[in-house]
Amino acid sequence: MTIIPKITDMNEVEFLATKLGCPDLINANRNQLNSAARQAISYYLKKAGYNERDIAKMQRKSRATIYHQIKTFGEFLQVKDPLAVKLWKKLGM
Repeated sequence: MTIIPKITDMNEVEFLATKLGCPDLINANRNQLNSAARQAISYYLKKAGYNERDIAKMQRKSRATIYHQIKTFGEFLQVKDPLAVKLWKKLGM
């Protein structure tokens, strides 16, 4: 099992969005890449030990949205969706 360190200097979502190449992700639209990047970040942060409430605050989304993002991205990884795998690798996983 991989241990994921918590990021403390800046908002974790902003840091991870920059790492994925989507620095303005919080204000971005709902195109496929931005949606997948938000899902990847939610999934990553959940694996890092954050709860859905905190992830929702960081992304300025509802908890229901975060639950859905985590579930959806996990399903995409299971079927080895190319975009999901690419984003997951960019996050260093």
